[in-house]
Amino acid sequence: MIAGASRKINGDTTAYPMAFNKNVVRNPALIRSMLTMADNGDMQLVAVVLYDFGNDAYIDTRAMFDYAYSNFSKISLKDQKLPEGVKSYEDEDAYIVLPKSAQFSDVKAEVKEDSNKDGSGTVTFTYKGQEVG
Repeated sequence: MIAGASRKINGDTTAYPMAFNKNVVRNPALIRSMLTMADNGDMQLVAVVLYDFGNDAYIDTRAMFDYAYSNFSKISLKDQKLPEGVKSYEDEDAYIVLPKSAQFSDVKAEVKEDSNKDGSGTVTFTYKGQEVG
C-alpha cells in the first residue's frame, strides 16, 4: 500500500513501509493521478503517476519505488576523491545517485568556475552521459 492507503497492491494489504505522503486526484472518468513520496532512511524519492486507471496508480507507484530502491544507490561525495580543481563542496552532505552496478570511477566531473572570481563554482557529475549530480 502507498502512504497508508486502504487499497490492495498485488494482494498485499500492508502499507508501503517507506511512503510518507500521498496526493491523489480523481476525475469522473476514473482516471487517477498520484504524487507519492518515500524515504528508506538513505534516499528520498518522489513518484508521479499521471492519468492512470483504476488501482493501477497504486501498483505503478509501488513498482517505481521498488525499482529505484533495488537498482540505485546514493553515493556520498565526502567519501570520494575531489575532482581536479575542487578544494571542497559547499554542502558537506553532497551526493550523487548511481546505478548499483556502477562505480564512482565511472563518473565524469565537469568543473565550471563562477564568474565572480571568488573561487566558487559548480561541479556537474555525469554517468554514461546522464547527469547524476
